[in-house]
Amino acid sequence: MPRFTFDTELLRGRTEREHPVTVTYEVRPGCPDIEIISVTGVDYTTAEEDAQLHDLACDRADDDMAEYAAGYAEYRADMLWDERLLDRRAA
Repeated sequence: MPRFTFDTELLRGRTEREHPVTVTYEVRPGCPDIEIISVTGVDYTTAEEDAQLHDLACDRADDDMAEYAAGYAEYRADMLWDERLLDRRAA
């Protein structure tokens, strides 16, 4: 399952001070479930913050998966190219 990371900020307190956090989440291909793996940069998150971070991850998931799939397709194409090149040299 691919894991992705993004940086954002949580606003806390009466003055809504910005707290930078890094969120790692996991996406299951072909399944709409998104799981937050970790949030670093703060000691804890509230249920409201968890929901906010989950929504942000959901908003990013399609683009992150598309980028992941494109990178994987490029990797596979390179591997096939190399395999064909080696086959030609062996013949």
